[in-house]
Amino acid sequence: MNNAETQRKALITLQGVTRRYRQNGGTQTVLEDCTMDFAEGHCHVLLGRSGSGKSTLLNLLGGIDAPDAGTISVGGREITAMDEEQLTLYRRRDIGTVFQFFYLLPTLSVLENITLPMELDGRRPAELRQRAMDLLARVGLADKADTMPETLSGGEQQRVAIVRALAHDPLLVLADEPTGNLDRNTGEKVLSLLLELTRETGKTLVMATHSHETLPFADRIYEVRDRGLQPIDLEDVLRQERDLQERARSMRREMAAR
Repeated sequence: MNNAETQRKALITLQGVTRRYRQNGGTQTVLEDCTMDFAEGHCHVLLGRSGSGKSTLLNLLGGIDAPDAGTISVGGREITAMDEEQLTLYRRRDIGTVFQFFYLLPTLSVLENITLPMELDGRRPAELRQRAMDLLARVGLADKADTMPETLSGGEQQRVAIVRALAHDPLLVLADEPTGNLDRNTGEKVLSLLLELTRETGKTLVMATHSHETLPFADRIYEVRDRGLQPIDLEDVLRQERDLQERARSMRREMAAR
């Protein structure tokens, strides 16, 4: 594959990205000189421990945070060169975000939670209502459109959050531990639904997680560690997990033999 074809298929390009934070009178480098492309239309999973930089990377991609060095381009536009007004429009129109905590407004109905961001962007009410209702029907919640979020289960609230993230037809969907506040069974169903909807609509998804349960859904897997970002193979992850399980069993046998 030639470089031009590779570039054409890359929705996101990081070039020499570094992010530092001031902490306890000093400076902590979370990401350093990261260079990576993320292919369009794929599900990209970011693995890493808490504090490794996964959420920082999502914030950089979403235009919420800015790097101390390097450039980030999304859809052929360099977001690191945008002013605040351009970034506001970028976040509103091109980014859909699914969080661990649902962040639904308690005083608005399910439908209003979905349509409010689009109303702020000046879209026609009838058009955005139809778009929202179509997606709610797709996730099995059309009958909940006029109910309040507090009456929904955690899984239902996260399904609403997914609809909200996709309703304005974003260029890029970012998910930060989207199943972290759900039980395993509900989390798997929500995750499957998120992947199904993003694939159906041809969206690019970048998802940060510490859970290996998301890996079967991924097209690409990366590990955020040691201030860097490295692509890894699923078989390597599974091999590491098997080695860890074997070490744990060996330690238990040694302790039982004492």
